[in-house]
Amino acid sequence: MPKSAPGRPRFRRLGRIFAGLPGSLLLAACVYEGAIDSPATQKFTWFSYVSGDDIRQACQPGSPEKYRFVYNARYDEQLRSYELLGDAIDEGGFLTARAQGKATISSLRLDDFLAPWRWQKAQSRLDGQEMQDLREALREAGFYGQPEVGLELNSQAFYWAAVGCVDGKFYFGGWQDPSQAFKALRFPELLLEQDGTGLAVNPPRPLNPIELGRTSGPWQEQGGDTPRFLITVGEDGLKGGGLGLRSPF
Repeated sequence: MPKSAPGRPRFRRLGRIFAGLPGSLLLAACVYEGAIDSPATQKFTWFSYVSGDDIRQACQPGSPEKYRFVYNARYDEQLRSYELLGDAIDEGGFLTARAQGKATISSLRLDDFLAPWRWQKAQSRLDGQEMQDLREALREAGFYGQPEVGLELNSQAFYWAAVGCVDGKFYFGGWQDPSQAFKALRFPELLLEQDGTGLAVNPPRPLNPIELGRTSGPWQEQGGDTPRFLITVGEDGLKGGGLGLRSPF
């Protein structure tokens, strides 16, 4: 039998077991309706969650202001999610921050087999001024304007995706490193200031074509399973799809 690739723990086999279904079925998976804290929900509704299908469906005149931000720091290394719900106290909002690092054997628990895939979670509140600063940072990023249609967000790269409902209108956008638009973003810093999850941020770094999944390396040639999939900024929303698609787990 072929030997395992160097640096790849046998624990990865557990990830394949947890994956369960082939990627082709996952592409036609469920619409997100809540409970992202469940690893199974994340697995089967990730594209829908990032696309904000639930926020879009509920967005109508009179709906509360709501945002969802996702930081993809190479999918199998780190994910961060921020959900912000506006309130009527002082035009501030309640923020739920979630962070998830790479699954390792050390995070296995006998009483919770899925512990390696669970989020670290923290909640906080933005006051009116902090909320206004975030809105201004989103305006600077072009979030309320025309999105960069055609931009492909690679799961093996570093990117931010955002969706929101403001005054009954649904907005969406994406920014991928390296780009001037990504480097100019201010809203990530504002969100990270409120992040109490305790997981250090995985910062962007230069990546080569093999790391981006654009060409094969020794691990892939030996049958390794490196997740790679794309989320594309379309004219009417963020869509999961594209070449090289595999299971998000």
